[in-house]
Amino acid sequence: MRCTICGEKYNPKRAELGYTTCLQCGESAALKVVNQRKKQLAPLFNKGAYQYITPGDSLTSLGRKV
Repeated sequence: MRCTICGEKYNPKRAELGYTTCLQCGESAALKVVNQRKKQLAPLFNKGAYQYITPGDSLTSLGRKV
């Protein structure tokens, strides 16, 4: 099996699990997603807990009664 990003061979057991990347490329892709999602947190209301904001949510109506 070859990694779809770097082209290096990776463990066939990863392919059995459905992964198409080697461990290093998969880790770097996961870190990019984690860092992006860190910026997508906001409180719903004053003194409220933080909530993950999906890309489809509108930031203009966040925390307002609709």
